[in-house]
This record gives sequence, structure tokens and C-alpha cells, in this order.
Amino acid sequence: MIDYKKYGIGGREHLLRAWGVHEKRMYHFDLAKDVYAEEMIDSETPLTIDYALSTLEDYVVMDYSNEKDKNGSKTFEGDIVSGFGIDAKKNITETRYVVCNGYYNNGELEDDISGNGWYLIAKIFIRGGIVECKTDEIWDFIFPNPSILEVTGNIFENENLLTNLK
Repeated sequence: MIDYKKYGIGGREHLLRAWGVHEKRMYHFDLAKDVYAEEMIDSETPLTIDYALSTLEDYVVMDYSNEKDKNGSKTFEGDIVSGFGIDAKKNITETRYVVCNGYYNNGELEDDISGNGWYLIAKIFIRGGIVECKTDEIWDFIFPNPSILEVTGNIFENENLLTNLK
């Protein structure tokens, strides 16, 4: 068994969550406290992080970014976050991003963003309530600043946020 409590060292919360593919629900883990999810699979069966990691076809495990949105909500891999603004014509704009972790390369753009770590993929741009474009543009997680973003859902429970306004 892995000693997960050591991962809370250094002031970083080591939180994970896992999407149950068959159950269609999210499980939450605080590895500094326990290896068991806060939620039960059923009335008699707890979910451990070891089991979730060993059955990746049944569970999608996502890490906590150690960042919070503008409302103080914790941001995880797979979250959909929105950034809001106002354009020159005073239209409200919204860009919806998906939070990701791993290797990224956006070398086709002039500013060549690449690396390994946390990043955002811009998925949909809305101006004045109308979807203007869908994209897969990559942004480094520190730009835009996570504190100006708002968690609006995640790719499992709210996939519709990436395709329409509802």
C-alpha cells in the first residue's frame, strides 16, 4: 500500500477525485486524511484510491491543481472554467476552458506555448450570448490568471457547457 499521507507535505493539499464510468458519479479523496473516498460505491462498499487507480477503465482519476477560482472553488483536472470580459462594443464575452495536466504543445501559434504541467484548452468563445467559435487553443494555466476564472462544471457531468449555452 502506498503511503499517501506524505503527499500533503509542503503546504500542498493532495486531493483527487475519480469519475465512476459505470456509476456516473464523482468520488472525492483527501489523501492527507485517508485512502477512502468520501462517498461509498454502494451502502456496503467503500472506494479506495488504490482500486480506482488499478481499474482505470472504470474510474477516471483527476488531480487537484492547488488553484482556486475567483469564488474560492477548488480547480481539478477536467473542470470547465469560464473567463468573462467586455469587448470594445460593450458585449459581454465568455471563454470556456477545460483544465488539463500533462504535456502540452501549442507550437502553431506565434507565442509557442509548450511544457509539462497544468494548462487550459479554450473550447468555446461566446460574445453577446452567441457562440462565435469553437477551438482547441492551449493556454498556460497561469495565463489567464486562475483567480479571474470561475468553475462552471466538469467534462463528465456538464459536457453540454462545451457545446451550447445551457
